[in-house]
Amino acid sequence: MEEDKRNIWIPIKKNYETNEYRAILSDTSIDRDGERMSKTLLQKWANSPNKFIPMLMDHKNEIMNMVGQWSDPVLVENGDSSALMMKPKWFLSNPNAQILKGMLDEGAELGLSIGAIPKSSKVVKSTDDTS
Repeated sequence: MEEDKRNIWIPIKKNYETNEYRAILSDTSIDRDGERMSKTLLQKWANSPNKFIPMLMDHKNEIMNMVGQWSDPVLVENGDSSALMMKPKWFLSNPNAQILKGMLDEGAELGLSIGAIPKSSKVVKSTDDTS
């Protein structure tokens, strides 16, 4: 049986004051596919600092597309919204990672990806109006 795999696009930016990169991996808002991550899952990932979450340069899980991994998880909360923020750990032995990091250093606004395999899901009625 083939697993249902979701690809998540992650905007990543550099803070030039601290010279650090940060990205929101996911949040509890409804995404463009009409889906959302649960706060419980985001908390679980934030409380698992050694969990390996690959950083892919696009949605293809191929070795040369793995440009790093996500580290230092922090759950950020704002009212009813929660988001998982992490730092990238670059695999600079991969020339693609060098290119992407260089582009960010030059001010590019990029999105990177993770491959997530849902373990469970449920349909919930939401009061959010996405129209």
